[in-house]
Amino acid sequence: TGVIGNREYVGVPITRSGVVIGVIYLAHRVEGGGPFGAIQGTAAFVQSVWWQLLLAGAIAAFIALFLARILARGMTQPLRDMAHAAGAMARGDYRQRVHARSRDEVGQLAAAFNRMAGEMEGLERLRRDLVANVSHELKTPISALRARLENLLDGVEEPDPALIGG
Repeated sequence: TGVIGNREYVGVPITRSGVVIGVIYLAHRVEGGGPFGAIQGTAAFVQSVWWQLLLAGAIAAFIALFLARILARGMTQPLRDMAHAAGAMARGDYRQRVHARSRDEVGQLAAAFNRMAGEMEGLERLRRDLVANVSHELKTPISALRARLENLLDGVEEPDPALIGG
């Protein structure tokens, strides 16, 4: 092997029964010597295949964007579910729950959201029970007072100071 001028060559002997009967030489042109020659050779190679590199880059970018979209959608789906459930809770539907599929921060957030929704549902139930009980407890004395007042208005009972003073 060797270099003569701007040609690099290699010679391979042809042997038969241990005797050299010929030599094959392979040579190619070298793009100058040193680092500038290597840069020039690389530039010539890139120039000869730039369309292929451009097409491969475009295909790789398309695949990367497609995969990134799928991954991003999968990672943000629990957040969208929580936003939807929070909107329903704002309208008073405290039965909403979010399915936690992972154990990362988003999964922990979904679990905390579900605990909060359960507690709010319990508090809403207690509030309704309290309002119903208070309403019932106030209804009985008010009904009795109303009946007494209607009796007084209808003349069924006579107003006396003991009745009015209570």
